[in-house]
Amino acid sequence: MSPTGNRREFTIVREASVKDGRYKELVLQRLHFDDGAVQLRFGYYVISKKKGFEGKRIWGRSALMLDQSQLDELLLQAADWAK
Repeated sequence: MSPTGNRREFTIVREASVKDGRYKELVLQRLHFDDGAVQLRFGYYVISKKKGFEGKRIWGRSALMLDQSQLDELLLQAADWAK
């Protein structure tokens, strides 16, 4: 949902992923929304252990969504963190 509470439809057009242990897969997705907006979404999948879903890949409960300018700003702010 958007910050206004309206539901928005999107399509995942690109996805990059990396395994994080045996049960987690980190992903970066490029989303195209039905209103023409483009955003990036960071998130993760986990391999479920819950009854009825055992072994299935399910979306993690929390995900960060941001557009390119927000990502650029965050990367600029964090540029010297690894130094």
